[in-house]
Amino acid sequence: MPLSILQIAAIFSWTGLCVAGALIARWLLGHERVSLGMARWMWAPGVLLIAGLRIRSVHGADSIDHDRPYFIVSNHQSFLDIPVLFRTLPIDLRFVAKHELRKLPFVSHYIDAMGMIWVDRKNKERSRESIRAVGTAVASGRTVLLFPEGTRHDDDRVHRFKSGMLSASIGSGVEVLPVAVVGTADGMPPRSLSILPTVVDVRIGRPLSTDGYEPDERRPLADAARDAVAALHAESLELRKRAREAGTA
Repeated sequence: MPLSILQIAAIFSWTGLCVAGALIARWLLGHERVSLGMARWMWAPGVLLIAGLRIRSVHGADSIDHDRPYFIVSNHQSFLDIPVLFRTLPIDLRFVAKHELRKLPFVSHYIDAMGMIWVDRKNKERSRESIRAVGTAVASGRTVLLFPEGTRHDDDRVHRFKSGMLSASIGSGVEVLPVAVVGTADGMPPRSLSILPTVVDVRIGRPLSTDGYEPDERRPLADAARDAVAALHAESLELRKRAREAGTA
């Protein structure tokens, strides 16, 4: 535990330094592209290094068309999912962030400056505003990443997806890109201050078209997206099992 506390302190310090640099770059350049790149090439690698996390494999990155936006949907196991996804997805990411993160001064300023979207699921009107903001973001060519399970889970299951945010994709012409992350809960479980060295696997699926879905069919779309992520997740678990049995994990 003492080592974990030192690692957490180092992560907070590194995050504060990177956020300050990103905000300065945003102010000087007048756009957020370089600042988002800093998250991918500076902040995320630093956090993963401090945490002792190694990304062992990334499958399916060739599914990504860099000239179009996506609704990216991923399972959520740990805080470490965020730096892992920044590091492994070769595009500028804007997350849908929980309203509770507004309590973190540096982080909240960064989220606002990068054009990310806040969601307050406890307030129906604010939640509707968030859905409209997500639709506006992708309509302007921005990729948005959602964690539709709504919270972190460490039980090696992909839980039911909440459908609200995905409704913004219907009629937009923007595809849903499923992503599965496996291993981050071993490195930093939810509701824990422990950080342990681990390896992570990321699988990126084929984009799902939203054509043919009606505005009131957000639940079938959410279920289809969840099934796609669950299938990728199961593939990673099976490969990890085989690696352990072969003694190569």
